[in-house]
Amino acid sequence: MKNFWEDLPRPFTLLAPMEDVTDHTFRRLVQEVAPPNVFMTEFVSAEILMSTRPQKALPRLIIHKTSPEDSLDIPLVAQIWGLSPDAFFKAAELIRSKGFSGIDINMGCPARKIAKRGACSGLIGNPALAGELISAAKEGAGDLPVSVKTRIGLKKRVTESWASFLLDQNIAALTIHGRVAAQMSEGEADWDEIAKVVALKQSRTDCKTLIIGNGDVFDRETLATRMATPGLDGVMVGRGIFHDPCIFGNFQRSPFLEWSTQEKLELLARHIRYFNEDWKGAKNFDLLKRFMKIYTRGFEGHLELRESLMDSLCPQDVLAHLTPWLV
Repeated sequence: MKNFWEDLPRPFTLLAPMEDVTDHTFRRLVQEVAPPNVFMTEFVSAEILMSTRPQKALPRLIIHKTSPEDSLDIPLVAQIWGLSPDAFFKAAELIRSKGFSGIDINMGCPARKIAKRGACSGLIGNPALAGELISAAKEGAGDLPVSVKTRIGLKKRVTESWASFLLDQNIAALTIHGRVAAQMSEGEADWDEIAKVVALKQSRTDCKTLIIGNGDVFDRETLATRMATPGLDGVMVGRGIFHDPCIFGNFQRSPFLEWSTQEKLELLARHIRYFNEDWKGAKNFDLLKRFMKIYTRGFEGHLELRESLMDSLCPQDVLAHLTPWLV
């Protein structure tokens, strides 16, 4: 299988993996509105995936296709996390068999209970284990490319030493979020630190690892600015998708805030219908409520409507509240 990263335009865009956000339903919606060059799944625990009860993890590996015979129009990378090299090897084998385009290793999630166990951003302090996990994933992945997403440090910046170690691992791509884990999402992402990683890569004439920047890209103007960073191969957008679901639209479509009320709420209704079709009651409806603010902004009466939607108990309630607006 060809390494899809090699065929992407430069610079390219990615939608970040986000817990309870980037499931196949939301990816389907973004693909229809204004897709990035690469999608990623939610975080998938390799240990749970390879346990005797993988039911919690398997739904995160659903690939939306129009029909089973279809190929992926946009590369889809499965992101895994954990501490067991054996589970990483087996999870990578499974992901490869399911038809994903690549595998990404989460070495950046700042959640304290996870980092305290030494997983995700906790691996920044344990390069030996990080190297074992990368090797295990690469072995299980076969010809699938393996990448890593991380931060510039755990409690303090160790950008150059940590990035140097990861570049030594011969991974396909390295995404750098410009904060230390202790910051969570506070403060500003430091793109000067990301530029240091670009410079490190450029100093290695034989290094083929692609460098991706991530952090505080909330609108198209910022995305365009970051994409113009010299030497950077790609830009990943996370929370910015909540500000503008069309952020990857390259100005071919107006920003979402400028859409008409009818257009915004029709997209919400489409999201609700897709949620019903895809999950059929198997997924907690309340998880949809974090999306409500996306669609209910910038028109008269939006706060009252949002309050009603947040009080809804099921998808049918949401559609009922929307009916008077969709005329």
